[in-house]
Amino acid sequence: MRTRFYKNFLFILPAFIYASCAKEHPNYSSGKATAEKNGRQWTGEARLIDKFEDGKTIFIEFNVYNKNDELRETLYFTYVPRKIGEHPLQNCGFNDCDSLTARYYILAADGDVLDDAYRKTDPSSKFVITHSSTNVISGNFDLIMTMDDPSKKFNPNNPDTIRFKNGSFKVKLDR
Repeated sequence: MRTRFYKNFLFILPAFIYASCAKEHPNYSSGKATAEKNGRQWTGEARLIDKFEDGKTIFIEFNVYNKNDELRETLYFTYVPRKIGEHPLQNCGFNDCDSLTARYYILAADGDVLDDAYRKTDPSSKFVITHSSTNVISGNFDLIMTMDDPSKKFNPNNPDTIRFKNGSFKVKLDR
């Protein structure tokens, strides 16, 4: 009996070790966004998909984690309409307006410290919904975002402007 226990234990032990070492991120089961960010390939995992009280718009957030599973970047879109077509992006903060807005954050420490914040400022920025159903929404985006307040730049290594080119996303709407 004891020998069987040890054989089973030795067989199962590597699975437990592998599972405990496996990272949670990236996890693209809810969707992802891809783009060229300042000339480099960028991919963010869909982390939070939520509906606003109006029932017609949603909140979509895409996150990037480092190899230590610490949150480093967040790109989010608020008040995303469920209608197919191109939609204008407003230049405002999360709490400043109730229309489609894009924001981007660079984070530090273990992911809960804001490094620098950016908002859409260029009128050539685009956001297009190409598919919208009960369970999935997808589309494309091109964004030019500038730092909220360059005089209060926290990290001198962060650029003043972030450019997302040829961006696309597909997100499952679980809720």
